[in-house]
Formats: sequence, structure tokens, C-alpha cells
Amino acid sequence: MAILKKFLILFFLVYYRMKLQDQNLLFKIYPNPAVDYFTITTNSEYEMKGVPVRVAIGARDLEKNVVEVARRDTKEKKTVGLDGIAQYIDGLLIEIQHNMFNKAKEYRDTHITNADTWEEFEKLLDEKGGFVAAHWDGTVETEADIKDKTKATIRCIPLNNKMEDGKCILTGKPSKQRVLFARAY
Repeated sequence: MAILKKFLILFFLVYYRMKLQDQNLLFKIYPNPAVDYFTITTNSEYEMKGVPVRVAIGARDLEKNVVEVARRDTKEKKTVGLDGIAQYIDGLLIEIQHNMFNKAKEYRDTHITNADTWEEFEKLLDEKGGFVAAHWDGTVETEADIKDKTKATIRCIPLNNKMEDGKCILTGKPSKQRVLFARAY
């Protein structure tokens, strides 16, 4: 029990040291002094909550003046010194955000398929799914007809959409750009 009390005191010393290093932190610190749980249980609990970075502090780590920092996005663990830990975690959170954004953007871009004919449009919706980029004549009636026939709706007209002449996949009327269609699940 004495070891536990010593550990909790050291934990809160590290906790307040991190808070004092920088008052304008980009992150919040949630101490977890619960000792009734196994480490695996508490780690998975915070992973399910979506906590991006976990800082593990052990008795031997404190003797060496280091902590273990685990990233949720890459499952990478790294031992970091306590000096400057707050700034390290600030930078790490920014890096994690960039990584997650780029991964989501890449996923979105790989799931957009162009369709030039009505048959191709229907086949892509039925077999591949995702977003289908197709020409649309810009009328509400055509949009409603496409929805009635395929249950697909326009999700967006991309802001950085390149202007290209084409024909509406349903009516054959002229179109200046593609829009993104998809089915709701």
C-alpha cells in the first residue's frame, strides 16, 4: 500500500509539472489513478473514447525522468523525457490530426468513380458503391428522377470541381461539370 501511495504522489507531481510547463496547452490531461483495473482494461477504455495520445507513467519511468507516449493512430509507442513533454504532446496532436485528415481524404478520393452513361452509373451504384461523379443538367426534375430510379441523391458539387463539358447521364442535356451522387445506407 505504501508503494501505491508513493506512486500516486509521484503521478500527481508529474501531472502538475506538465500543467505548469505550458498554461496554453492544446490538450487536456485526465489523470487516471484507478488502480483496481488492469492496465489493459483502462487502456482500451480510453481507446474506445477516442483519446488520441496515452501517457503511461511507471515507477521505473519516474526514476529515469521519462514517460511512455502511445499514439492511437499508428499504435506507436515512444519513451520521452519529462522536460518539454507538454510541447512534445502539442506537436504530436497536430501531427496526428494531419495524418488522420490525409488518410480520410485519400480514402474519399479513391472511392470516387466517374460515370459517363446511365448504364455505367447504375452499375457503379449497384456493384461498387461509394461516390459516383456524373454530369447533371442542373434541374430539380432530373435530380428527382435520378433519385426515384436509383435511390441515389446528389451529395455535393465539389468546390474545386474542374469545369468540363458533357451530357447529363439521364436526359442527355448539356452539362458544365460533374456532381457527386451516392446512396444513403
